[in-house]
Amino acid sequence: LPPRLFPSNVSFHELNIINPLAAVELTESFDVVHIRLLFYHICVIFCGCLLFPQPSTQIPEKDIHAVLENATRLLKPNGWLLIEDCGKHLGHESSKGPAMATFEEMYIGMLRSKGLDPIIGEHLEQHVRELNCYSEINTNCVGLILTTDQQRAGSTPELRSLSNALRVTIDRIAMGNIGEDMKSAGLTPELQKAWAEERNGPAFQNTFDFWFVWSRKKI
Repeated sequence: LPPRLFPSNVSFHELNIINPLAAVELTESFDVVHIRLLFYHICVIFCGCLLFPQPSTQIPEKDIHAVLENATRLLKPNGWLLIEDCGKHLGHESSKGPAMATFEEMYIGMLRSKGLDPIIGEHLEQHVRELNCYSEINTNCVGLILTTDQQRAGSTPELRSLSNALRVTIDRIAMGNIGEDMKSAGLTPELQKAWAEERNGPAFQNTFDFWFVWSRKKI
């Protein structure tokens, strides 16, 4: 983080959250551990008033258990683990054009080739249950409707705002510089342009699953 003044109850720590010994000195220090979009793409963990930023890369499926063990260690007994992440299936699109289909096939294939789970949200509950550390586990899946037509983007202003923010973010990232992974998968500037044209059309609409999991640690 850039140099800044922190309130007395805020501290900044950088660590390898996959390391089995990560944050041992902070064992059972927090009432809440908040993990947001860690497993799917943007790696940020909020633990009470503690912030753990990670590199902008996904967590391989084989390391998810270690990450959740570390997060659980940070929690006090009876504390809450809050997780938000994505779980998008191929085929959800109601208006997918050929460029969108090709782009998504490349992206999902690239993720799987690296041992990543492109629908991690759907598997979060299973991963948490396997820890056998939580007395209560709750899940909720919200289907965010991504479309340029705001009247179809959700039933409430809050959902429409979140859906629109996600759509704009995806568009900005997908239309940026092509990384080596996607270049190797076959992505070209021409395909990017065709993808954007399909998504900007009035018929475009797809559903992006967003998962919420909140679990209480055993006493």
